[in-house]
Amino acid sequence: MGEINVGYLKSGMLLASDLKDPFGRFLIGRGTVIEEKHIRIMNMWGITSVDIEGMDQEQAVREELLHIDPELLTKIQAHVNALCCIRDVDHAVGTASVADKHEALEEIKRLCIFRLARQIDSGPLKLSELFEEDKKEYDFQEPEIPPQETIIPAQELIDNKVRLCSLPDIYHRVVEIINDSRCSAARLAEVVGNDPALSGTLLKIVNSAFYGLPTKVGSIVRAIALIGNNELSALVMGISVIRYFKNIPPEMVAMKKFWMHSVAVGVFARLLAHYKGDLSEEDLFIAGLLHDVGRLVIFEALPKSAAVAIKLSRKRRVPLFQVESEIFGYDHAAIAGLLLEKWNFPKPLQQIIRCHHAPLDCQKPVEAAILLLADILASAIRFGSSGNYFIPPLDKKTWDILELSPNVLRPCIKLFDRQVDEVLHIFHLEKNNDNPR
Repeated sequence: MGEINVGYLKSGMLLASDLKDPFGRFLIGRGTVIEEKHIRIMNMWGITSVDIEGMDQEQAVREELLHIDPELLTKIQAHVNALCCIRDVDHAVGTASVADKHEALEEIKRLCIFRLARQIDSGPLKLSELFEEDKKEYDFQEPEIPPQETIIPAQELIDNKVRLCSLPDIYHRVVEIINDSRCSAARLAEVVGNDPALSGTLLKIVNSAFYGLPTKVGSIVRAIALIGNNELSALVMGISVIRYFKNIPPEMVAMKKFWMHSVAVGVFARLLAHYKGDLSEEDLFIAGLLHDVGRLVIFEALPKSAAVAIKLSRKRRVPLFQVESEIFGYDHAAIAGLLLEKWNFPKPLQQIIRCHHAPLDCQKPVEAAILLLADILASAIRFGSSGNYFIPPLDKKTWDILELSPNVLRPCIKLFDRQVDEVLHIFHLEKNNDNPR
């Protein structure tokens, strides 16, 4: 008998103890033979693990791995391990200490292996594609960084170097109305309604599986009443920023893949916030959507040095944000924080994004840790790309402050798969059939 993740349940397993919902109410009795209907009930109530007679988590994982061809499994494991270049506690480059190899990281790696195996087995992903990037080597001596690009201080980069026009007037109007004590849903809806594209996108989001509302919402007034003024403001922010960045050199990053990754991080952050509870799911969605905008600023303003940073990241097998700090004296997260400050985004949102690679330094460490974990999940399943090849590090202290069980990660990815395509469609970022990731 032992606790196993609900994701590993199979029909015919025997429940070893009474199952109760998160509020302590009885759901399913001890001795019940598990059927698909019971698994649906568990998923509906957000139950992530159960006691099963004669089975523990390790055995459940081993049985799942038996369904993968051994040769394929070996190759996929090598690929996943290649993505996890994690610094140890002494900050040695490219290695992972025992302390870093904690339960959450091991579960993420397992989930990545299972997902890749399914994609290869079902056809949308070819094994050769999986290893194409792994085999890429940059055969060059580390070049000198263009000095005219690297001596620019972060604040100067934001204030002078990049042509930063103001966000659309509608964003500032929305913020102004929300900050007014006489704010009303009708007044807010009138302003948003003046931008048909914006209001249409907002209604699509509110009516999507992302919110799961029981009835269709036909007006902005109704949407505001259901999701709230602050949540609407957050959505306006995210949509406005996506519209803003258009002139990034294609050799730096494919913008479609960049925003696919950003949407994926937003969806994961919202789902993780739901499991954690007592956090703003909409704020974390927008934090995920905007977490890498600082990288776009660097790509646009410092393209030569940014290209070198990407190559050095691959050559040295370290995450890109670490190389950014070495070359520029700041990373993309710091630039994003300054950018959002310039645009008068809420200070908590600035903080979360600024610290998403160092959550323990944040005034809101739990939210920053959720954003980092969302970034890790999106990177692990290779959903889009922001220019960084490797899975960002997750140290045990950061994981511990979340007080989450690793068992939430598997259902989180399942829910992600159900929601992300619809969100991508809303933002006109549909996946290509020949590139499922």
